[in-house]
Amino acid sequence: MELVEFRHSKYFEFVVARLKLSNNTNYSLNELSSFDALNPKLLINIINAFDDDWYHSNEYFEDFTTNEILEYLFSTHAYYRESVLPSIERLILHLQKQNYGNPMVREFRNCYAAFKKEFMHHLAQEERIVFPYIKLLQKSNMHLLAQLQQVDVISLLAHDHDPTESHPFFAWARGLRRLNLAGIHDILKLEIIVNKFTRDLKIHAFIEEEVLYFKCAELLSTKKT
Repeated sequence: MELVEFRHSKYFEFVVARLKLSNNTNYSLNELSSFDALNPKLLINIINAFDDDWYHSNEYFEDFTTNEILEYLFSTHAYYRESVLPSIERLILHLQKQNYGNPMVREFRNCYAAFKKEFMHHLAQEERIVFPYIKLLQKSNMHLLAQLQQVDVISLLAHDHDPTESHPFFAWARGLRRLNLAGIHDILKLEIIVNKFTRDLKIHAFIEEEVLYFKCAELLSTKKT
């Protein structure tokens, strides 16, 4: 199966970009594996999940290892920080320049800043606590696990994802077109990025809450027996 077969997906480049692959090259599944530790079949299932909610089921991901799931999540966190958020910030900066002094744009910028602060804290919390906990659990390092167990990692993994759409930033981004601002081209590009980002966050939460959560619970159950 060729990765190019999934080019019809409007999310193809958005998903593949986090693996730093050229979107102008046709990669087979075996060739793809040489670029990243991520199982290439997992990438295809992720693209399917972007396209169709039918794939939001643990059965499509249960055969992948915990390390493969963690690798995808780490890669996605890096992609958010290094690509998605900077792209949003550049467009907001353009809008500010084109609508200098407009209080609505200033309020939108401040709303984004609040979202980014919360979001970066969330990513850092997972990378400092949740993901290391799972890696230690795999290695049966019970001494270090005991230190981390002061935090309810399982609950954090399962319940720490408020609906993305509930943050005011996303409502603002989707409503900019109605404000008669200068820079409609940038506004449309921002809408596209935010819509894909929203979808991405939904998939990301599903992977953590449904797939990784159950793998972690299984590891804990194994340690207790």
